[in-house]
Amino acid sequence: MPNFATAYSKFRGSKMFFVALIAFVGFWLMFHFRYGFDKDFGELNMMLSIEASVSLAFFTMLGDAQASYQRQQAEYQKQMVEDVQRLGRATLAIAEGQRDILTDHIGMLRDLRENDSRLLDRLEDILKKHHDH
Repeated sequence: MPNFATAYSKFRGSKMFFVALIAFVGFWLMFHFRYGFDKDFGELNMMLSIEASVSLAFFTMLGDAQASYQRQQAEYQKQMVEDVQRLGRATLAIAEGQRDILTDHIGMLRDLRENDSRLLDRLEDILKKHHDH
């Protein structure tokens, strides 16, 4: 039914509907004044009221469908934001872990360099003593 309601609503908002409505009322008035048809305009009033009631029902259905769609979209967007936030927190935790590992590696590399420097100094001393003898 929403597809029919959508099609009807599009038609109702078109120039074609406006022209058709004016033509319908014009012909009705012509028959009224020429042939005395619908002396108190009760039938015309009823026809236009029926059309307005049907239009209102369709517009209400479309409004409800649109509101439902918007609620679904809002929930989907909320879920996406939560997922992105979780992903961001996980990425940050990984980056912090890598930073800690790299900090530890830097410390170990400094220690190795210092030990290598001391070892090299000792070896130079030993070689110098051995060479001097």
